[in-house]
This record gives sequence, C-alpha cells and structure tokens, in this order.
Amino acid sequence: MNASGQTATLALGGRRGCGVRVLSPILGWLGVAVTGSDTSSNSLFGALQVTAATKASLSPTLMAAANSSGAYSGR
Repeated sequence: MNASGQTATLALGGRRGCGVRVLSPILGWLGVAVTGSDTSSNSLFGALQVTAATKASLSPTLMAAANSSGAYSGR
C-alpha cells in the first residue's frame, strides 16, 4: 500500500482535520486485527498517519505515536 501510494491517497482524501485525532489510535488497533502484529500495523498505517497529520496541521510525531499506542493496545 505504501509503495503504490494508496496510503497517501487515503490520507489526502479526507477533509482537513476530520477526526484524525480520534481515528489515529483506532486505525492502529484495526491494523493489528488485520495484520496480526503491531509492527506490521505501524508499517502499514504509519505513512497514512503522518500524511494525514501534516495535511491537518497536526504533529506527525504525535499522530504516529497515537497509531502505535492503538496498535499496542490491540495486541
């Protein structure tokens, strides 16, 4: 998904700041359910979180950390 640009397209497709803060940990949690590991979830959705956070004028580091926290809680 990252190599083909699908995650960037998903991140840029949403409205500016539309629930990014709330959805970031939830997406990490869902990523663990889909991939079976928090490392794979972070690899899959990390670029999406950073791109969405940058578009919404939020801290990319904070949103990536929220994704990672959600992934860890989903294990």
